[in-house]
Amino acid sequence: MSGSTSPAVAADGAITGAAGTADWTRAQGLAAGSDLTGEWTTGGVVEGIPVPSTPSVRPNGTYTFVVETPDRGTMTARNGVWEWTSSLSGKTTAGTYRLPDSRTLSSRTVRHRS
Repeated sequence: MSGSTSPAVAADGAITGAAGTADWTRAQGLAAGSDLTGEWTTGGVVEGIPVPSTPSVRPNGTYTFVVETPDRGTMTARNGVWEWTSSLSGKTTAGTYRLPDSRTLSSRTVRHRS
């Protein structure tokens, strides 16, 4: 279906869609061939940045999904405006910030660009 954003299952079992591709590996839980119950690891890529995560699916149908988004790059912040550029994806993100007190930073992302 052309232009569809619905996920599709590829011949190798990978699920693909507009958000990206990820292969899950069973870390703990039931043996291969069973349902999705158990702990998994996955190493998807979002906007060029590796995003390791750990989905855990319980027999009652509930889940937790822990995601790490490691990144590195450069950042500037002055006069209430911040900007950082990822050395992994090359994308720049910018926003505004304020420091209401010495322990609090309030921020809003206002743009992303490549």
